[in-house]
Amino acid sequence: MAGAAAALGGVSSFAQAYPTKTIFLKVAYPAGGPSDAITRAGQAALQASLGQTVVIENVPGASGSIAAMKVRSLPADGYSVLVTTTDLILAPKSTAGAKYQPSEFKPLGFNLIADMVLVASPAHNFKSVDDFIERTRKQPSSSLSIGHWGHGSTTHLMGADFQSKAGIKLLEVPYAGVAPIIPAMLGGQVDLSFLPFGGPVMNLVQTGKLKAIGVASKSRHPSLPDAPTLSESRYLTDIEYAVWTGLFVPTTTPIPAQERFNESLCAWLDTPQSQAISKDFGIRKFKSMTLAESERYYKAEQHKLDQMAKAVHLTPQ
Repeated sequence: MAGAAAALGGVSSFAQAYPTKTIFLKVAYPAGGPSDAITRAGQAALQASLGQTVVIENVPGASGSIAAMKVRSLPADGYSVLVTTTDLILAPKSTAGAKYQPSEFKPLGFNLIADMVLVASPAHNFKSVDDFIERTRKQPSSSLSIGHWGHGSTTHLMGADFQSKAGIKLLEVPYAGVAPIIPAMLGGQVDLSFLPFGGPVMNLVQTGKLKAIGVASKSRHPSLPDAPTLSESRYLTDIEYAVWTGLFVPTTTPIPAQERFNESLCAWLDTPQSQAISKDFGIRKFKSMTLAESERYYKAEQHKLDQMAKAVHLTPQ
C-alpha cells in the first residue's frame, strides 16, 4: 500500500510539474514543407499554453525514420516529440534502415489532415473518373502514367490501390516527393498523380492548370464543390485517402505528460487563427482530437495502410 501510494504521489507530482523545461519538436522533414510549416504556425501558441520554450528541430531523412528512431532513443518523458506523417507507419515496411515498429509510438494529436485528389493535366479531356477508367480499359496498350513520391510512399500505395479497384494499369513513375511532381505534370512529363488538396495544388486546380478527376474522400471538398468524390464512380467504392501530420511520443511516456500536451495542442487547433491557417492550407474545417480519439484514428490508419502494403507486396529496400 505504501508503495502504491508513493507511485500515485509520483504521478500526481509529475502531472503538476510537466513541463519544467524546454520541449523539442523533432520534425521528420526539411524546413519549409507542409509538416514543418503547420507545426511552426502553432509554435508560439504551444509555448504560451505550456509555459515553456518549444524548439523545432528538423531531422529529415530515410522516409522520416531517422527522426522516429532519434525520438525513440531519447528518454520517454514528453520533452522530445516526433512530428511526422504516414511515413511513421510505412517506413518500416519500405526502408531497410527503419528499425522500429509503429506500435512503439502514441499520437498526442494531429495538426493537419488533408484530402488527396487525383489530378491530371488539363490536356486530357476526361469528363469524369468513369470516363477516364473506361478509356484506360479500352486502350491498355497506351497506358497513361501516374507519378508518386517513391517506393513505399503513401501515394505509391494509393496509386496501386486505385488501379486495383478500378481494374486498370498505369505506368508508375517515382519522384522524390510532391515538389518535383507538380512541374512534371505542368510540363506534360507525367499524366496523373494523387496530390494533397491544399496550398499550391488547390491554387493550380482552381486556376485550371491542373484538372481534378476526383477527390479521395467521403464527401466533396468545400473548396472544390464541382469535383466529385472517387466513390461517386460506378466502378469504385470506399475510396478514402488522406495525408496527415501528427505529434507522437513513445508509448511509455507518462500519461500526465501526454494529457497536458494534448490539452495545449487542442486549445491551439480550436482557435479561429488555427482554423484560418488550415483554410489557407486547403484543409477541411479541422476538429482537434482527444488522446483517445487520436489513438483510434492512428490505429485505423495503421490497419488501412497495412492492408494496402500487403496488396502490393511491399518490402524494405
